[in-house]
Amino acid sequence: MITRNFNFTEKIYVDPKEIASEFCEMGSKEQALFFNEIALLVKTWGCGAFPFQMQALLEEESLTPEARHIMRTIGEYGEVS
Repeated sequence: MITRNFNFTEKIYVDPKEIASEFCEMGSKEQALFFNEIALLVKTWGCGAFPFQMQALLEEESLTPEARHIMRTIGEYGEVS
C-alpha cells in the first residue's frame, strides 16, 4: 500500500505502475469499488466520450499484446451474469 503523509494540499502524480500495483493488491470488493468509481467518473465525460477513449486506447502504440489480453478478459467476465 502506498502511504503519503502531507501537512499541506498538493497535487501529486501517481504513475500507471503505482495504480496497477495498488489494483493488484486489492481484494475483489475494493476492485469492484474501483470500477464503480471509474463508471461514475465516465458519466461526467459526456455522450460518446468513453467509447471514443476506448478506441483511442486500442490504437495506442504503447498498449502491449498482454495488456490487450487483460482488457479482453475483463470484458468477457463483465458479460457473465
